[in-house]
Amino acid sequence: MYKLKNTSSTAELKDHFDQKFDTKNPLDHIHGALLALCNPGFDKPKTRDAIEKLVINLSTLRGAGFTNVVHLFQTGLAEGAIAFRPDTPIHANDERRYPGGTLRERGMQPRHFEFGAVGGGMRVVFDLEDLEIYISAHYSFPARLTADPRSAEGDWLLTTQNRLARECSIMEAHSNGETYKTRVEIDRLRGLIKDGKKVGEPAYDARIRGERDPDGAGAQAQRVAEQGLRGLAPRPGFAEQKGTDPGALRNLSGLTR
Repeated sequence: MYKLKNTSSTAELKDHFDQKFDTKNPLDHIHGALLALCNPGFDKPKTRDAIEKLVINLSTLRGAGFTNVVHLFQTGLAEGAIAFRPDTPIHANDERRYPGGTLRERGMQPRHFEFGAVGGGMRVVFDLEDLEIYISAHYSFPARLTADPRSAEGDWLLTTQNRLARECSIMEAHSNGETYKTRVEIDRLRGLIKDGKKVGEPAYDARIRGERDPDGAGAQAQRVAEQGLRGLAPRPGFAEQKGTDPGALRNLSGLTR
């Protein structure tokens, strides 16, 4: 049985995560020991299978004195330390270990993204829809990374989830053939439209505002809005005059659904 120690170094903990994982004897591995600490009943085979949603709670680990393990996760998932797995950045979830069905069932719409972190044995999967980070050992017993609300660990986790969501959104866009430049351009056009169609502002007022400043952002937005996001057909030369990427305009209708 693996025994957690608050004196283990980061290098030692990484090595422990990289050890072979026996699904019949999970408590012999560091991952199983963490699950037993954070999930009552996991240490007993008869009650283990009844636990539907496993978690690894960083606040629980800190409260139990294992700040070294908290440090392992925080440094391992830090920006620059974690990266998409080169061969499988989009996880197909064929084994249905994560919620949301398989990639094929979703019409090849990505939801789960896989990262390499904290030693070769640890698997990190991010759910872009639920914004959840899952930790597992060689894909066995995936557990959501959690923390107590309004705690230092909770603040760190929220920041990390938001960062991974941005990175996965870019990866999703690339998988759909959309470049980062195109996404920035589309976001800019949406901003123009929002400026021209303020919440609760009648179309007449937006048009008057545009007439007062015919070259302003409001006027540009009103002209774009009147053409509609779907089936957008700007007048000849519009993209060149306004510094807009023509490819972004062609893709705008499909990307705003």
